[in-house]
Amino acid sequence: MSLADDHARTAPPSRRGVLRAVAWTAPAITLAAASPAFAGSGTQPVVAAKSSLFWRPEGAEIPSGETFYWGFIPAGSLMWITQLTNPGPAVVENVQLNLAVPADATANKEFTVLDASKLAVSPAVFATTQRAADGRLVVTLPQLPAGAAHTVTVAIKPPDSVPRGSTPSWPLTVTPPAGGTTISVPITSYAQFIASTKA
Repeated sequence: MSLADDHARTAPPSRRGVLRAVAWTAPAITLAAASPAFAGSGTQPVVAAKSSLFWRPEGAEIPSGETFYWGFIPAGSLMWITQLTNPGPAVVENVQLNLAVPADATANKEFTVLDASKLAVSPAVFATTQRAADGRLVVTLPQLPAGAAHTVTVAIKPPDSVPRGSTPSWPLTVTPPAGGTTISVPITSYAQFIASTKA
């Protein structure tokens, strides 16, 4: 392992430097979430979620001025970004993002949460974690505060069955509610992701 590898593993990338967009036109999910603050009121808070998956840009795909930031993320990675907004007046507890990554014989089951908008998250930011045996990648936010949007950014080492450039869609389930709400999130290129933020 080189000094550059060591630095890449310990120095946190700037989320703003890597991903300039705050909102994008990815599929939006609106979730009804039960909360003790609303018990008996007949009203349930709403959590909105938007999610995108794209291939980490490489070589000529990297826009001018972004080479330094992408150097912190291993080549061949998939980037998964989910924006969560709780417009209600109370905190929503135990928000779980469950991405169904294909399960295959690959040893490539690593993922790393790169940023969670300064919120507590499990697994912890910069802790390299293994996906479940069935391929699932699960990220939990113990509390989602009311108000501003919060973005969770994850780098995924893709399974061998998903070669770079392929564009399958993966199911994402967000809970609460108890049964969860599921959408299909397509994998795109970085250029397509950036274009969708400007649409």
